[in-house]
Amino acid sequence: MSMASTPDALAAAASRVPVAGAHATMDFTQHAQHAPGAPERDSMRWHRAAELVARKRDVVDAHAHTSVWEVLGRMALHEVQAVPVWGEPAHWIAAGGVTATVEHGANKVYIGMVAVADVARWLANFPQWSDAEALIAFLARTPVSDLIGQTPESRSLWIAPADANLVAIMEPLAKGLHRWLVEIRGSPDADVEPIEMGAPLNPAAAAHAKSPSPLKMHHHTSAVPGAAAAFRLCTQTDVVRFIHANRPSFPAVNIAAQQSLESLGLIRAASTSSSDASAPPLVLTVTTRTAAVDAIRLLVGALVGALAVVDAHDPSRIVGSWSWADLRHPDTLVRALVDPAVVVGQLLDTVKPPVLVTRDETLEGVLDRLVYAREHRAWVVDDADKAGPLRGVVSLTDVIRQCLQATLHEGAGGVGV
Repeated sequence: MSMASTPDALAAAASRVPVAGAHATMDFTQHAQHAPGAPERDSMRWHRAAELVARKRDVVDAHAHTSVWEVLGRMALHEVQAVPVWGEPAHWIAAGGVTATVEHGANKVYIGMVAVADVARWLANFPQWSDAEALIAFLARTPVSDLIGQTPESRSLWIAPADANLVAIMEPLAKGLHRWLVEIRGSPDADVEPIEMGAPLNPAAAAHAKSPSPLKMHHHTSAVPGAAAAFRLCTQTDVVRFIHANRPSFPAVNIAAQQSLESLGLIRAASTSSSDASAPPLVLTVTTRTAAVDAIRLLVGALVGALAVVDAHDPSRIVGSWSWADLRHPDTLVRALVDPAVVVGQLLDTVKPPVLVTRDETLEGVLDRLVYAREHRAWVVDDADKAGPLRGVVSLTDVIRQCLQATLHEGAGGVGV
């Protein structure tokens, strides 16, 4: 089973909703139950979306008329890279063209999602900015709703009920989606309380429990009279941390975890060209002396999540990662866009060194490193001690895809990968 982590693959996953701001309507019914004769040990299907977000706060969101400048400030304050955008039902059409995801207490409906990448891609359409005050004023008078749909991911709004099963949640994430909205209260299908991360369902109770809902990302409103819906973001990081904490419960993942990155085919090579148009994005690099505005254009143009930063004096040595997370602070973004003299090295987070692994590292080792370092990717090098040369990258998308493939293979009656 092949799941390329490309914008095209993600767009195909939401092919029923091609318009900007649409509400994804995929049907994952086939993942809700075991295949006939499949072993019951495939416990991943008994875990639910509520478990992934049990310890998270309710979502940080923004009204459609909130300025882009204020939204960037909220992202920086709450250390998030995206916010859902909402409006009043009487004035806005909900994602998908129906009244959906209504929060009755606040009388609001979500109409889309805007991330730092959307802001940067939108700003890239304008000429070079030379005045910081003018750029700030422009961001302060532009409503965030103008930015919905700038990137492939934000063209659909991905929403799941609290009891959507983990396998269904993983499939779009394995194709490059970064985040879901999970409705944790007021959903007509939510018959379970949020479960603490790391606490698997009781197997005896699970045998008699209602199977987790197949994930139909349809429009829905709260079915509980007087109860307000509440939403939390479920990200790739949440899924990987949950799998890591509960790995003993997932035999198929454990088998895959003992194999090397190279044997699993997880390494996206750091090459300069590709004859396969459907291949995953290439690994791109900049140096510590690359102009920050040029690095932003590279991120925007290539639609990748991060760039490997190499030493300007020794290009064989990787010194960091530069991603959208480094641009969520509004002052940093403005500085990078306005002053061509600002280079990547000046904005690089030197406190957090990059996660470096070799091609013979096991999937288990990469899981451990990414979770403990709170990073989204590991850079593959020949010599981790020398921090180079760079050979490729393994991202959270790759890790989730491998765990999903192992689980689906076992569910079909196979073993491991």
